[in-house]
Amino acid sequence: MAVVSRLISVEHLKKNLILALAFGVAVYLVFALVSGLDYLLNALGGLHWSLLALIFGLIATSYAMRFARWSYYLKLLKVSLPLQMNVAIFAAGLSMTISPGKFGEVLKSVFIRQVNGTPIARTAPAVVAERVTDGTSLLAWGFIGALALGSWPWLLPIFLALSALGIAVLRSTKLSLLAEKTLSKFSLVGRLAPHVRSFHGASNELLSYRPLLAANAISFLA
Repeated sequence: MAVVSRLISVEHLKKNLILALAFGVAVYLVFALVSGLDYLLNALGGLHWSLLALIFGLIATSYAMRFARWSYYLKLLKVSLPLQMNVAIFAAGLSMTISPGKFGEVLKSVFIRQVNGTPIARTAPAVVAERVTDGTSLLAWGFIGALALGSWPWLLPIFLALSALGIAVLRSTKLSLLAEKTLSKFSLVGRLAPHVRSFHGASNELLSYRPLLAANAISFLA
């Protein structure tokens, strides 16, 4: 019975993955139509098609690096997935890149729970860590670009300080305990309180110095 139940669960997950990918493609098509199909066609008309292979090669390399970062995070969290399933879940999560801050990619955590039962609160910090390292690596490229143009990027240190503050907040044990205590007082959201500790523990692991440096290096190259 357990084997049959697992097969049904995997089949259900495959359907959800396909739906997520189809949804992402549909949304991109709608945006293309709404924003002006004529502009899109004109842009494609001016594209140097001889560079297409290089463009797609660089894009594929970038996503391969991002997948390596995602797999690195799961390894740190001791979350094991078959490679093929992990690739499928990662690809499905890309359908949510148009969501604000790409935080819709928490969908990956939902799929992981369907595969092996890992709580969302345990793997969701991996999505947060992805966004953090995306931001800090973009700041690094911003510094390089501004200095290459002979100007000082005045706003970038502010954004860097805000990023450091955000990491400190996510790693703060005191704030985690305060959030858990506060949530437990309200009946509507009280059931979320036990998950705060799991979320904080995972965030603390992923945003400690060594993983942060390694993930930032991958993000910078990607």
